[in-house]
Amino acid sequence: MCPIWSYILYDHMTYFLLLFLKGSANIVGLLSVSFLTNCSFSLFSMQNHDEIQEYSKDQYNDPNNLENRINLWKYGTNPISMSLWIYSKFKFQENQRVLELGSGTGKLWQENLPHILPNLEIILSDVSQMMVDKMKRSKLQGQNRRISFQQMDVQQIPFPDNHFDHILTCHMLYHVPDLDKALSEIFRVLKPGGYFYASTIAKDHLQELYRILQLFQLDIIQKNKKFSNFHIQSGLSRLQEIFPEVTVEYYENQVIVDESKIDIFMKYIQSMFPVKYFPEYASYHGGIREKLLQIINDEGEFPITGKSGILIAKK
Repeated sequence: MCPIWSYILYDHMTYFLLLFLKGSANIVGLLSVSFLTNCSFSLFSMQNHDEIQEYSKDQYNDPNNLENRINLWKYGTNPISMSLWIYSKFKFQENQRVLELGSGTGKLWQENLPHILPNLEIILSDVSQMMVDKMKRSKLQGQNRRISFQQMDVQQIPFPDNHFDHILTCHMLYHVPDLDKALSEIFRVLKPGGYFYASTIAKDHLQELYRILQLFQLDIIQKNKKFSNFHIQSGLSRLQEIFPEVTVEYYENQVIVDESKIDIFMKYIQSMFPVKYFPEYASYHGGIREKLLQIINDEGEFPITGKSGILIAKK
């Protein structure tokens, strides 16, 4: 592994190279999305924890943002929804303790109600009290199961060491400001022999969309600085440093966007660029929509591919 100063030097060189290239629209147009995405991930070590935390809080204090992200994938070509696929990877047994961190609206559990073992002790948690309240009002409340709801920060889990048999995080660790602290807490409260599950995106997630956003010079690097570096590839490396056994499985889903889905897709895109952090997005929204409609009219459709997976670590 390179020394930390090598990483810092590399980050600065990458940043100034991108600033130089951005000065020429022609050159920027030739840059691959994967190059921009990879470079942006290399800058994560320099970012501000408070900025990530504030962005995450603002994004998910409004449940509509999460719903707009989820709704798009209802039209995916994969016959197995991500919630069902993720749940199929769990190794639950009767009378075990399960903790989910960052449960959001509890969609994973609502979709899998028929599959939940009756004697599991389940705690669903989220850092947002608004999300916790939404779960309490959902069909999860009042089930003849041991399900409770709690506001909780993954960076400070209020339970003793070696307490849970299973801990899961679904597409949320990239919202956590201090990943090292969060993973340390997860490891602490997980029993020896217990399982930690972390679903997240792959590095080449939604590449078709990012190519469109490049045309409007929306700064993907600045956007990615609002997130911690936890995708499938980087997450695997991080968990392998902590857990003795880590495996990975991949999930892919494609949505064929046509005119009937353009409004749903635009809501998804808009949720990526909240006005508070990206005020310039409003001036591009109409142009992005027109460009997508042009592609759909010319080619009949605009396919986008969601690439994700789940990391399964055993303590």
